[in-house]
Amino acid sequence: MSVTQPTDQYFAGLFDGEGCVTIHLAKANSVNLVVQVSMCDREPVVAMHHRFGGRFVDGKHQTKSGRNVYVWNVYNAEAVEALELFSEQCLVKKVVAQAALPVARSMLNNRTRGVLTQEEKKARIEAAQVIAAINKPVGARRVLDPESVAKYMEPKRLGGGKRVRLSDGREFDSLSDAAKALGVTVSSVSLAKCNGTKTAGVLVEAI
Repeated sequence: MSVTQPTDQYFAGLFDGEGCVTIHLAKANSVNLVVQVSMCDREPVVAMHHRFGGRFVDGKHQTKSGRNVYVWNVYNAEAVEALELFSEQCLVKKVVAQAALPVARSMLNNRTRGVLTQEEKKARIEAAQVIAAINKPVGARRVLDPESVAKYMEPKRLGGGKRVRLSDGREFDSLSDAAKALGVTVSSVSLAKCNGTKTAGVLVEAI
């Protein structure tokens, strides 16, 4: 006897009923996107984990009545595949999936991680606000307080604003500018500067 595998329509319906999307500001002044399904039936959550990857929490928490709660989460760039499906096939939560999808895609395509333009930051905050407004009456909500948003939007440079020179002759006003030009992370530029080593094939030194 063969076992019928869940369809994508099934996963979309499961997310419509038991799922949520949240976008919030982390302590490190970055945006985190989370797609989640939590319920007291284990097998559907396991199937969601097998289909989309991410993280499966196996009954770590319980309801007030003592039932185990099973949770599937997928984060940031890893959420693209799930959000693409939910954006197309969900009925109830299509809007939140559509709002979150561009954010996840931008994370997938941003090799330099935290190095964002003001336009990219603004787009992420706007998506978070749309999702929070929708989530308020129906489920999980992450409030973006004005002070945190203002701090996130500050056009300050990462890396302490220290100027650096590369061995190919280019000079930059900050580690983040150098990282964006090289297509690497800020931490790799910082490490190369501190150790006098190369990143992306060039030496980095402080000016």
